[in-house]
Amino acid sequence: MLGSRRLQQLQATEIDALYVALGAKLKPRTAHHVHVVLGACLATATRKGLLTANPMERVEQVPSPGESDHGMALDADGLRKLIEGSAGRCYSRS
Repeated sequence: MLGSRRLQQLQATEIDALYVALGAKLKPRTAHHVHVVLGACLATATRKGLLTANPMERVEQVPSPGESDHGMALDADGLRKLIEGSAGRCYSRS
């Protein structure tokens, strides 16, 4: 999609269209990572003088990072169930 476009010709509407297309193919967090990396690249190009204006500043379809799936904390009842469920078992490092 964007690979054949000259950097100076890249428009915010094209980036918006990319995000819509990615939303149908990638998980929200991955699409957000694409946004972060592309934004950093375009900011660097602007800082280095390769772009006079960063099209990322006019993007309207910023992908949400979505919900984090790194885990959850147990409440007191959940912790009690975990301890009771593992009682009498021996765990060792392998």
